[in-house]
Amino acid sequence: MLFILGLAAGLDQWIRILKIQSRADFNAVSVWLVLNISILFLMGLCALLFRFVTCINKPKTFVSAIFFITGSSILFYNLVALYVPSLTMSRYLTPYTLLTTVSAFIAVTGIITIIFPKR
Repeated sequence: MLFILGLAAGLDQWIRILKIQSRADFNAVSVWLVLNISILFLMGLCALLFRFVTCINKPKTFVSAIFFITGSSILFYNLVALYVPSLTMSRYLTPYTLLTTVSAFIAVTGIITIIFPKR
């Protein structure tokens, strides 16, 4: 889970740098290529994580709660950052970044494993 979150944050930074470079040389193909490949790669990793948590490993309520709390805390950090502008991570956690998408997926995985435990 932490690997996927870190990878999403790193890819967000790389895409932001590529967007700045593409404005300088008017080449947006590299941005779109990296963005689309990174979305497919991260969603594949999230699907593997979901499969591991729900099917292969018998999910425990504690692990599901950790998934839910981690995903929700990253998502709701945006609400806090709107009212406290001195927070440093607020520009990296905008609603349309890969990190917020992955954290929403992790929170939903936690909710699903809490509501529908494997028997």
